[in-house]
Amino acid sequence: MVAKRSKLDIGQVLYMGDFLTSPQDLYRLIMHPTGNLVIYNQSNGNVKWNSNTSGDRNWAVLQSDGNFVVYNSKGDHALWHSKSGRTNAAPLMQIVLQDDGNLVIYSEDATPVWSSSGGLVRTKKTGA
Repeated sequence: MVAKRSKLDIGQVLYMGDFLTSPQDLYRLIMHPTGNLVIYNQSNGNVKWNSNTSGDRNWAVLQSDGNFVVYNSKGDHALWHSKSGRTNAAPLMQIVLQDDGNLVIYSEDATPVWSSSGGLVRTKKTGA
């Protein structure tokens, strides 16, 4: 169980029931037992974002290519992904649940690559 953490590093996994909590405990990202990856507002229980996935024992991982993916229980089928994968991803990339409820993938130089509120982030550096 990932408790009281706001970040995942490359290769770290959220299994059913695992969660991230924003630094001030305002939002929670949880791999729900229904198979949906969900960001909840802790004060009112409202859903801020979800992966719109379902299935028994789904899990989510920040892959070595920088893509954040929800897999089925066997890990042989991606049910949702951030589309942030790239060939030059660095091992220092992280996905962070922020206090504004936004889930953001940051590159090794702290540049946002993807966010739950806007998808892929265009940068001059990558053009993506």
